[in-house]
Amino acid sequence: MRKLWIALLMVSILIGLYFVINNGRSTSLQELFKDEGITSANITSIEVDKPWTSEETTVTDPNKINQITNNLLNTPLKKNRYNKVKDFSQSYWITIFATGERRLGITYYDSGFVSVFTFKDSKHYDYKIADHSDISTIKGLFK
Repeated sequence: MRKLWIALLMVSILIGLYFVINNGRSTSLQELFKDEGITSANITSIEVDKPWTSEETTVTDPNKINQITNNLLNTPLKKNRYNKVKDFSQSYWITIFATGERRLGITYYDSGFVSVFTFKDSKHYDYKIADHSDISTIKGLFK
């Protein structure tokens, strides 16, 4: 009987460690899509759409692109396992063009969620922003 309790305790500890390690790990868009060849250097333009107000802007200035991509691509993210974006009042649809073609579609929600679509392989990913990063760079495009 004692061996059974020890075995159950060990299994419980291993399961707990698995969840602690996986929930504590964060990543960034830069890390996730480094194999896609998306870097600040080869991004030619960024299109930002604010759908609730039908405002749209395209950024082609390399300095602005660098500022936006440093903010977007390096924001710490955690995998959103529940796929529910909740309690947002505004979203920003961002399309990143690298070497002249659409590479990433990013939807930033002001509630701290990010949805990413890769145009190359048509895959969709959902993340939660890990540290409540400031998206004022994106908001500032519409002033």
